[in-house]
Amino acid sequence: MRAPRTDLGYWLTIAVLAFPAAACAESDSKTVRVSCTILPRLELSVTPETGESIAFGAIEQPAPGETTVRSTAVKLNVFSNMGRPYHVTQMVRKPLATPEGAAIPDDQFRVLTQDAARGRMGAPQPTPLAAGVPTTLYTSDERGKSDAFSARYTLTVTPDTPAGEFDTEIVYTVTSL
Repeated sequence: MRAPRTDLGYWLTIAVLAFPAAACAESDSKTVRVSCTILPRLELSVTPETGESIAFGAIEQPAPGETTVRSTAVKLNVFSNMGRPYHVTQMVRKPLATPEGAAIPDDQFRVLTQDAARGRMGAPQPTPLAAGVPTTLYTSDERGKSDAFSARYTLTVTPDTPAGEFDTEIVYTVTSL
């Protein structure tokens, strides 16, 4: 009986003859394009600390020569993936007034902005709020990164402030620059 062959060349020749497809490998390729669209997003959320509205509550008339000061804050969050700077403005729609027309003077209703991580505050000192005049509250960094900040509203009541129920609306707007 003959000993089995152990040389490599013999076995490679047998493999090529027995499996011709393996020796002459063929291939086929297809290319598929991959794409997606990330939608631009510039969103503003506004959350008053008193709930749905900026509410100073009932305030007693101060004694002559005194003032009563109340404050409350609003948290503003901006989400942006646009990569461009933006700013947040506010506009008081009408004077803080009663239905009969008695109004609180602009210098007694003020805003102060604070607590931003990246951008620049637009009202770093208490700023009077005039109806119909936009006030810049915040300007983002040059890359327009998302950020959050607070706007603190202060109402000062003097003995000359008329009694009544006062209201107005504030419109907040985020705009890319």
